[in-house]
Amino acid sequence: MFEWIIEDKLAQSPLPTLSELAYLRRFFDAVIVLTMPNEQPLGDKYVEILESYGFQVLHIPTPDYHPLELFDLLRTSIFIDEKLRESRRVLVHCMGGAGRSGLVTAAYLVYKGYGIYDAVNHVRKRVPGAIENRGQALMLENYYTLVNSFGQELLRKYGELVFAFDDPKTILHASKTTQFTIELINNLSINNVLSRSVLIKSLLHFHDEKAQSKLKELFENPERSSRAEELLSFTHLLDYYQDGRVVLTIYDAFANRVDLTLLCKWDCEKIVEVSTAAKNIIERIVGKELYVSWVNYVDYI
Repeated sequence: MFEWIIEDKLAQSPLPTLSELAYLRRFFDAVIVLTMPNEQPLGDKYVEILESYGFQVLHIPTPDYHPLELFDLLRTSIFIDEKLRESRRVLVHCMGGAGRSGLVTAAYLVYKGYGIYDAVNHVRKRVPGAIENRGQALMLENYYTLVNSFGQELLRKYGELVFAFDDPKTILHASKTTQFTIELINNLSINNVLSRSVLIKSLLHFHDEKAQSKLKELFENPERSSRAEELLSFTHLLDYYQDGRVVLTIYDAFANRVDLTLLCKWDCEKIVEVSTAAKNIIERIVGKELYVSWVNYVDYI
């Protein structure tokens, strides 16, 4: 029914039946639900049913075979850590109990200091097939870069501030911009100083001045860099509609060119157009021509 990832603390499972909830309540105090409403028994009422059994619930609906958003991984890690500190036990479930839920439990291990391969191996020894596709694995790599760049404590403080903002669209846009920045610097050999500068700028990518001011206090004297501003302006365009339609970006570097492929939920032709118009930003920094295209995420994986 479920598998312990951290013995007697953190487990993952497939979607439970309603008849199993009373049994699960004997073991768990909190549940992270990753299924979409159409996957759940009684749809949107499923979370209410869990709460009626006394579970504390964090619901992050994520389509099957997709990764969670970068900031949603941070949200789940903070939630799990908080519950474990309170001596509560946490169950993470998706539909099949392997892909989405495996990404969340592995991300928590990364948050607690595991290397990425150790985290994946730890989860897969307990749940064979966990983190079931390249898209989920790539998002875990992004999360590892984020945690490795700033550390658990700073990210916890950052997350607590960000997730208190009542603006899901803005949070999603900051998450996507940070994710696309990580994917760019990981694949195009951007130097460490510039990488950190543009990463901090992406984490501060909120138009609300009060929000920016609070977040800036977490970072000591963030370096001003015109190149970092340019890179951020490019990764910002990859979430042009601010609706998260680009799931991931893939860079393939060759001797004289870089191919950037956008893995999209739906049509990304306009994003290809605007990012191609701004491609000189990347070309000046990496010294290669940039070609942008898009494919359907589900077809790619």
